[in-house]
Amino acid sequence: MEPDPADRSVSHETSSAVWDVPSPVAVNGQFKIKVGVVCSLRCRLAGRFVSVLDEAGNTIDTGILGPDPWAGTSALYWKEVALTAPATQGLTCRSLTLTVARGDVRSFDDSSSESATSQQPLHEAVVTFTFRTDRSPQHRIAVTVTRQDTGEPLEGVEVRLGLYSGSTRSSGRVELDLPAGKFELTIRKNGFAAAPVALEVTTSVSIDVRATRVPTRAEMDERLFADYPWG
Repeated sequence: MEPDPADRSVSHETSSAVWDVPSPVAVNGQFKIKVGVVCSLRCRLAGRFVSVLDEAGNTIDTGILGPDPWAGTSALYWKEVALTAPATQGLTCRSLTLTVARGDVRSFDDSSSESATSQQPLHEAVVTFTFRTDRSPQHRIAVTVTRQDTGEPLEGVEVRLGLYSGSTRSSGRVELDLPAGKFELTIRKNGFAAAPVALEVTTSVSIDVRATRVPTRAEMDERLFADYPWG
């Protein structure tokens, strides 16, 4: 039999998640992530007071879980948290503890009663995530990707320069802020390709990339299927 969420004797375990973690982040830089918590019995956690602690148990942020679960979930209540990157470069692992208060619940103009669950024994939930830190950006690199055959700008192209990446807008353009140094510029979009470009970043520049039309993955699969010796 499933436990009744209104039964105060039932232990309400919680688990957590973290997403929208930027990477890389400038050393000592400020950045934001999203953290969420869900109750094992799918209790409505909207309006609950939540604290976020670091590995040492120090409070990083406090606030109120929002009125609605994250899109696509039924009970993942969340908030945005501001963090500071370490002063060293490289891969960083962070562990955060989300502590959901057992008492006060803020009302979000809904008629449902919180009294049955507002005092439930909710446990702490620990979430671990990683990100990279790098030198502070010094220059802005603007990359415009167009079709080699028509000159038409290409939207949704992933442009990567080392650890840094972004997607082109409808104009075919994306801007990336980078530190000085040597990078390899590559692009990725299904059905298009371009040769890698070696780039030494010493100032802000604009770069044009001409992408050549190549078979899409679906077209290659279709060709493979057609050419397979079925006997």
